[in-house]
Amino acid sequence: MQNSFEPDIKAVLDEAANDIKQGDIQSGKKKLEWVLQREPDNVLAWLWMSRCFQDREKKLDCFKKVLEIDPSNKNALDGVRLYHRGIRSTRGRKQSQKFKRVIVGLGILLAVFVIFGTIYILSATGIIPGRATEPVIAEVSQSTVTADILLTEEPSPTFTKTWTPTRRPTFTPQPSKTPRPTNTRIPTKTPTATFVVQTKTIGPIYDSLRDCMYSVEITINNVEWFLQAGYSEPKLGNTYVVVHIKVVNQGPGSVRSFGPSDFQVKDANNVLRDYEYLSILRDTCWLDRVDLMKGAILEGCVSFEVPKEGLIEFIYAPFQYEGLEPGRYLSFVIR
Repeated sequence: MQNSFEPDIKAVLDEAANDIKQGDIQSGKKKLEWVLQREPDNVLAWLWMSRCFQDREKKLDCFKKVLEIDPSNKNALDGVRLYHRGIRSTRGRKQSQKFKRVIVGLGILLAVFVIFGTIYILSATGIIPGRATEPVIAEVSQSTVTADILLTEEPSPTFTKTWTPTRRPTFTPQPSKTPRPTNTRIPTKTPTATFVVQTKTIGPIYDSLRDCMYSVEITINNVEWFLQAGYSEPKLGNTYVVVHIKVVNQGPGSVRSFGPSDFQVKDANNVLRDYEYLSILRDTCWLDRVDLMKGAILEGCVSFEVPKEGLIEFIYAPFQYEGLEPGRYLSFVIR
């Protein structure tokens, strides 16, 4: 009798969430379908499934399923409210467009009426003649005409063409165009304190999906703050922070699918924020998603959008979907 191995549902759900956050919607959706076949009442799986659809009706079906399981689920209630708000907004736009078309049509008809009315009034008052009057030609005898010509004929004037030189246009040099600005990161105007390198270790971590254990050492080498990154700008009151890190897998097992989604930041209001991808970092330091064998070293950077003021914690949370429990994540105060 063969022993069959089935992956851990929690681990597959974590991988599905990572895939969706990385933009691999199809892979994440397949894993969520696998989870829901085994646990149809898994609220977290239904919430992640709602992010796999662009169609609002399908999103609404996912939220309704969550509310059947947990009627007070805040995320599902917010999703339903957003759906109905979007429907009202769409109806309002259609009515507004229809009203605009009616107004434009009435405006055109009014303009035509005014033009033709003006022409009619001017014609009736004689300002614009309806028909040209034929000139009256006096009847004159042929002999009289001939005699008048003989007696009064004068030599026709001669015209001499004269050449008037034309002025050649002068060329006025135009000012050169100002070169378009390149993607330059602009640092914040508010100076920050000198950053101190921080190193912390977590482990051993048990990977139930692959039945292995590992420990990870995280070092923050530098932190940078930017009000603008290329053509990307944060929301009003926010700024970008770029955290430069070094990761060492101390083993004994491998770390699979390690990347930016393993990190978060927490602000002074205890709001957790996922990473914010900045294209300007793509070819410089951006942390790619990789597998880390025992002893492997990975260096790179991860960026976030955070408030300009207040406490900021940088967090490595391999168990982030289970909540931040003491001893199961690393926290670094970066501001």
